Amino acid sequence: MKYTVEALEKDNQIDRQHLLECVLKDASENVDADLVSYWMFNDDQSAIQCQLAYNALDQKFHNDGELKRESYPNYFKAIMTEKTLRANHVETHPSTTELFDDYFKPNGIKSLFDFIIERKDVHLGVICCESREKVREWSDEDVNYMRSLTTLTSYLLIE
Repeated sequence: MKYTVEALEKDNQIDRQHLLECVLKDASENVDADLVSYWMFNDDQSAIQCQLAYNALDQKFHNDGELKRESYPNYFKAIMTEKTLRANHVETHPSTTELFDDYFKPNGIKSLFDFIIERKDVHLGVICCESREKVREWSDEDVNYMRSLTTLTSYLLIE
């Protein structure tokens, strides 16, 4: 959590955008993901919208995209009930195959690791880690790291 900690040490009144950039860069480096994004649930949790994404390959940020529960029910069911989703092969994983043609294939994504952000059992958002350069076998160490990062994020970013 190098970037996040450094940002907090420099300024405890850091703006939300910069803090989110630090969180995404930390996740990218620590779980070896080349695309990391932060998605927020809408009020009725029928969709998630990308608030910010970090592309480690070109070191740029962007924010676009929305996923609706009605279009991807298996994905939403998995992330809402399991709170973490490790899809080493997105093309064949039962919770991600419905996203393949619309999202993974056009973006060249091979592996996905999502971790839900929640506070007091309320689902607030998702940090999504994706690998485009290689198929990733996400480890238990990756899970532990993301659990810590998402817990911190739930308190730092969610008002």
